[in-house]
Amino acid sequence: MYKAVVFTCSVSRKACCVLHCSLRKPVRSNRDFKATSQPAKGVPRNPLTSTEITMAQQPIKLHYFPLRGRAEVPRLVLHYAKKEFTDNRIAPADWGTLKPKTPFGSLPYLEVGNEAFGQSMAIASYVARESGLYGSNNIDALKIDQILQLREDLIIEEVKVWKEKDPAKNAEMTKNMNENVYPKILGNFEKLVKANQTKTGSKYAVGDKLTLADIILFEGTVTACQKDPSILDKYPAVKSVATLVAGLDGIKQYLANRAKADI
Repeated sequence: MYKAVVFTCSVSRKACCVLHCSLRKPVRSNRDFKATSQPAKGVPRNPLTSTEITMAQQPIKLHYFPLRGRAEVPRLVLHYAKKEFTDNRIAPADWGTLKPKTPFGSLPYLEVGNEAFGQSMAIASYVARESGLYGSNNIDALKIDQILQLREDLIIEEVKVWKEKDPAKNAEMTKNMNENVYPKILGNFEKLVKANQTKTGSKYAVGDKLTLADIILFEGTVTACQKDPSILDKYPAVKSVATLVAGLDGIKQYLANRAKADI
């Protein structure tokens, strides 16, 4: 019988700059990570009115299964921002009891102070905005949202394959992923990143600075890379962004201790 376990640790400062495609290091499972409370150096905070409560002022608790799935992008953002938070990994055996207590009967959900919020894309957007990772204007935000929602299209298909236990059906679905889904969505990612890099002369996916889009491109290609470590060779602009994100302070330390998950 599994039990949900909540615990924290400090992010390691051991240097480990590695692209996720080659991450294979087994580590301790069922861990909760706590980053330091200092904001990332050089990360601007969006202007807020005096009546708003910022993420920095409230305890943060992120709840999800012991998977990457739909909670890994917010985790990466929080580690990059060095925001102290509790990463609660919920054992599948405990999900039935917890489910009625969640905002919408689903995971992930995020507690900010005494309030709980659901929906993975909303959570990712919130922690990114609070960390200054939503671009410089509304057009940047629109471009970030495009990539966020394209990634959701991808993970929907990846989860279908992951859940399919019949070998023959799984093989057929995997073939479709390799021949149709990955070329289409990774191709769209490549087109968007290349256009931005050409327009701005930057190394980022949106605008001329790091945004949520870059972190999404990194995490959104992990599952594909675990299955085929060379897959991003066909998408060099996406690969360059993934390499960049893997080496960011806060993220690289987290990745050095991250347990491998199929999804």
